[in-house]
Amino acid sequence: MNRRIFNYARHLKANGFSAYSEEDQNKFTAWCKQHLPDCDVEIAWTTLLKAMSKVRYAEGEGPLDDVFDCAKKYPEPVPGYRIGSPMSVLAALCRELQMLNVDKPFYLPCREAGKLLGIRYQQANDMLHALEFLKIIQRVCNGNYQEHRASEFRYLPLTGASTLQDESIESATDDGCIPDPLTFDSNSDWCQDCDPATDNVFSPEYEQIESNAYHDT
Repeated sequence: MNRRIFNYARHLKANGFSAYSEEDQNKFTAWCKQHLPDCDVEIAWTTLLKAMSKVRYAEGEGPLDDVFDCAKKYPEPVPGYRIGSPMSVLAALCRELQMLNVDKPFYLPCREAGKLLGIRYQQANDMLHALEFLKIIQRVCNGNYQEHRASEFRYLPLTGASTLQDESIESATDDGCIPDPLTFDSNSDWCQDCDPATDNVFSPEYEQIESNAYHDT
């Protein structure tokens, strides 16, 4: 519930919000009934106010949006795709995220990618797998919705070919990391970052950026 309210707080920050506005209070009550039908509205309201005090980036703002703007300006060539296509922009987004993370893997949930590109998250997921096949990116860890973990990647033109150590490969099945990046289930229309029951996804971007600001203390 907390993460959903936190995301809603980012939405409110982008669209204007006043805790003293009866209209905004009523809107939040209606939102709770629709999205959190089993919650105590007063407790949820308290959680929302705490979230509003912690939010640094409104919806549509933040480092990922800035990185995406750069990716659109400087798309990456991808075999079989025109420059400026969603695939070339996605490859450029991976490049920019890798540059920000230097030699560490970067997070990229397929729903966030789909939202930025204006496509369905299933299509974004397919495109990420295509980039893996082309050896433009390498999936270091699979996402897991239940464990609140998004997939991690490396952009290979910047970091070089796979350098996974043998010991890392041996322990891969224990922590979700995999040496083989192609683990797509063709019988499934959802990605590993997403919950197939609720169509929700965990996004680590603001979990990291907000410096754990939204965790209860």
